[in-house]
Amino acid sequence: MNYTIYNLCFSNRENPDFISIDLRDKTKTFELLDSLNPSLIIHTAALVNVDICQNDMQSAYLSNVKITRNLVDWVNQKEKKVKFIYFSTDQVYSGDGPHNEIRVNPMNFYGMTKLWGEDIVSTCRGSLILRINFVGLGRSYHKGFARWILNSLKEQKEFYGFADIKFNPLHGSVLAKILIDSLEENLSGVFNIGSVGEISKADFIIDLAKELNLSSHFIRKISYKSINSSTPRPYDMRMNIDQISNKLNFKFPNVEQSINLIAKENV
Repeated sequence: MNYTIYNLCFSNRENPDFISIDLRDKTKTFELLDSLNPSLIIHTAALVNVDICQNDMQSAYLSNVKITRNLVDWVNQKEKKVKFIYFSTDQVYSGDGPHNEIRVNPMNFYGMTKLWGEDIVSTCRGSLILRINFVGLGRSYHKGFARWILNSLKEQKEFYGFADIKFNPLHGSVLAKILIDSLEENLSGVFNIGSVGEISKADFIIDLAKELNLSSHFIRKISYKSINSSTPRPYDMRMNIDQISNKLNFKFPNVEQSINLIAKENV
């Protein structure tokens, strides 16, 4: 595959190769896409902080629903086919896992907006929706889960991990391989993506600390219930990945291998 890649962002502070654009603005979004004329859109833009989404539903709607609708509206008015890939989330599930792709039941507004986005994307011919929980350090200015863990461990101050929330996250480098394979196979539909197995959030932190040769002394295991948060969260976010594994004949790594890949980023 041979693509010219354009990276879009909301505020370009770190990388001069990124194009700054407020995708909430439909007119500006259409103008930019008309000029770029892409044959493929990989839509990863979102407000992903679950607590912020719960407390500021207007911002969550604009970032997770309106942006998606603007992009899809542009695609659907084009005569030529544009492949659309949408990154969704394991937060569309609740109840006991591992969850298959059929039954969804989001507990919080973030999950609701991402499922709403899925419904919008499904109007695109041949669209691909990937329900993901991926991890990785990324660039130093990224504020994802793995980067927060690394910074917290280095600060050597007490912090907590939830022992009652389970998930099966996948490293971002493996996700990139899945994207390439999916494009080569022209895959469409809705698929879960994750690692083989499961782990609690607390044990994920402890195991990552071991891989990084950092002390886990400051990590305190607690239950999510104990903090009395106003934001509802699913306790079991494990996803069944059989469908995409079979479709692509892809052997996914287990959770420990995904944790090891994060540690290798820090070398």
